[in-house]
Amino acid sequence: MDRQFNFVRLNRPYAEADRRPPSFFPGKNHFDLYPNEENERIFRRVVETGEPFFIRAKPFEYAQHPERGVSYWDWSLMPIKDDTGFVTGVVLSLTKYQPFGKGAAARFSREHLCRVRHLGRHNRAEAGGAPPSQLCGRRGGDGAVGSGWRGCPWPHP
Repeated sequence: MDRQFNFVRLNRPYAEADRRPPSFFPGKNHFDLYPNEENERIFRRVVETGEPFFIRAKPFEYAQHPERGVSYWDWSLMPIKDDTGFVTGVVLSLTKYQPFGKGAAARFSREHLCRVRHLGRHNRAEAGGAPPSQLCGRRGGDGAVGSGWRGCPWPHP
């Protein structure tokens, strides 16, 4: 999304979750489609501060489709910055929350959370000038410092 929260690109699963074709979204404002004052404050804070936001199992109810009920989502909102550090947009990543203990869904949730933690640590490292290994510093599955977080499949840069 751009810094006014208009969709620029999205993936097919996101569009399918809303029962719309991907071509529907570009140019439309996220909060026109999904009005939510709390979420809009969160998005604005990410743009203003340049700090990412993460939350686990955040409830969501379609204002226009309350018959769908409440679903829960793990999400991250990452700022996109230009060379000067100015926030030019955001990337919203969503994973439908599945309680741990449900086999493959639990593993997927843990891997997603791990990846989100990595992104946040690396973003802070780049902003503060510290190398990511000083922030993560945990030994990966192969035993090398900075190669992954508790065996996480996403390597450190």
